[in-house]
Amino acid sequence: MTTQWKPRKKKLDPLEAELEQSVRKYAEKRGWLWLKFVSPGYDGPPDRIGMRRGRVIFMELKKFGEKPEPHQLLVHQEMRDHGVEVFVVDNLEDAMEILR
Repeated sequence: MTTQWKPRKKKLDPLEAELEQSVRKYAEKRGWLWLKFVSPGYDGPPDRIGMRRGRVIFMELKKFGEKPEPHQLLVHQEMRDHGVEVFVVDNLEDAMEILR
C-alpha cells in the first residue's frame, strides 16, 4: 500500500492563532471587513487585509516578540513603496490602536 505525500500546512503557534482570532473579532466589531490574505506564487505578503470606509490596510500578525522573516520585510517595504499601509503586530493592544 502506498500513500500519497501531502504537503503539511503551516500550523500557527497557539499564541499566534489566539492573537489572530482576537484581532479578527475586534476588527469585525468595529466594522472592518477582515480577511485572510493569500497570494499564490508570491511569498511574503502580510496575513490579513482589512477594509473599512475606503481605507485598506494589511497586517502581519506575529507571536509576541517575534519579527517577520527577511523576505517578508522586503515585501512589506515594497508594498509601502506603493503607498500601502502595512503593519506588523505582535499584541492585541497595538492592533486595537491601529483599527480605531
